[in-house]
Amino acid sequence: AERKAVNKYYPPDWTPNKGSINKFKGTHALRERARKLHMGILIIR
Repeated sequence: AERKAVNKYYPPDWTPNKGSINKFKGTHALRERARKLHMGILIIR
């Protein structure tokens, strides 16, 4: 169970100076549910 929390994928062409991985890839891990995160809203269902 611990491995799931620690194991993260970073694309080989990503570096921290390019910003977050979400901005780099252009998508968020929660995809459509995260479309209002900038307003502080996370869609659950």
